[in-house]
Amino acid sequence: MAAAIIIGFLSCKNVQQQNSQTAPDIFGKYKVVAINRANVPETMNGTTLELTDSSKYSGKTGVNSLFGDYKVSNSNISFGEGAMTRMMGDPSSMKIEQDYVEAIHSVKTFDRDGEHIILKNGKGDEVMRLVKE
Repeated sequence: MAAAIIIGFLSCKNVQQQNSQTAPDIFGKYKVVAINRANVPETMNGTTLELTDSSKYSGKTGVNSLFGDYKVSNSNISFGEGAMTRMMGDPSSMKIEQDYVEAIHSVKTFDRDGEHIILKNGKGDEVMRLVKE
């Protein structure tokens, strides 16, 4: 019984180490500062994305919340469809939300630029710029 507990503990530790080696320092809560190279207005200061080491994401679009699963390997990353609340906001906020959702589902890779995490689509174009909170 003790051996099974030790083996289980070590295998969990190996998964955490593998996640850390796969995408070091990507886990955490971020403020979304740009979508499709357009700055997110300060009035939308609740626009966030959080990535956990258990392959779950959650975020706020400025109007609604979304959550789901994501996969990361080296510099490749993809976000599952997930789910989202459905509240209405003013037209400009809803446009930013639409851009956010379309951008996150187009993400294929990520890169770093100083303090920013850059999420890119399959063509290598920047679709979201994040800064750690």
